[in-house]
Amino acid sequence: MPDQLSLYIVGHVESRRVAEQVLQPLYQLPTLRNSGICLGPSSHPYRDELQDLAATAVKRLTCKAVLALPQTFPFLSLPRELQLQILADTPLVQDACICIQDGRLSRHGLTHSSMADLVTDIVFSQNAFGIYTWNPSLGWFDQGNLGGMHSFLAGLPSHALGRIRQLTIWLPPIDTISLPYNHPDWPLWLASVQLLATRATLSGLALTIQIGNYRAKRERLARKEHFTPQDQSQILRAYEEDIVYPLMQLQGLKLLFLYVPCPFGRGNEEARVQVERRLEQVVMGADYNAYRMGKPPPNTYTRPFLFDEWQ
Repeated sequence: MPDQLSLYIVGHVESRRVAEQVLQPLYQLPTLRNSGICLGPSSHPYRDELQDLAATAVKRLTCKAVLALPQTFPFLSLPRELQLQILADTPLVQDACICIQDGRLSRHGLTHSSMADLVTDIVFSQNAFGIYTWNPSLGWFDQGNLGGMHSFLAGLPSHALGRIRQLTIWLPPIDTISLPYNHPDWPLWLASVQLLATRATLSGLALTIQIGNYRAKRERLARKEHFTPQDQSQILRAYEEDIVYPLMQLQGLKLLFLYVPCPFGRGNEEARVQVERRLEQVVMGADYNAYRMGKPPPNTYTRPFLFDEWQ
């Protein structure tokens, strides 16, 4: 029956030729009551051509002048699942990790009340987040900003924190001088883990913890790249007791990837792997093997996690 169906199509086509192939089958439909077609974002290199094709198609499908159609797309009347699919194809979803510094999320203001819940869902569920608590370019002059980490997590609405699926936290370096008990803000690490334990959806969360390392040559010399056996034991105990034991609150965590500078020396790769595995198993269980679960090698772990990898 003509004039019964309203049809709205949203897509992102590559070229005019593809657009024509998409539109051609629609002309076999009976006359539509209403229609709207979007073939690409406003930044598309062929935007004008695609808009002309879409306008022509709508006119043919509805037998109405395009100007007579509503000037605003009835987005909020669409099914929620379709709304989320549309928003997922916008700049709300970043190709790179969204990095948090000084406890502030500088982008993605959630201001439109009717869209806030939708935008929150997309931003926090389909982006990878990284929280920097230490600036490696400043080296030992930066004592860390654990307060910024805690203020960011505490400032998020519970439903937003509950939607985060990929989170990386960069912690300050730990050596014999900067052990956690010497850091005045270290209780905020414990408080941050508690926030994750109570507000995050642990069964869907992939958590990465990276402990910083002093890399500048003068800092390696000053901080002793090769530690004494006593130093090594002290640092490893700090990793376990101060970093990892609090994470045991996160029972049911989907994935945990730990990256630590090995105090046995930079060339001892096997020792580093064993240390990380043992620490991960403290939280995840004796059978947990992070590399079998897709843990990236140390030199590439900061690459953005792709949304589809964690389905």
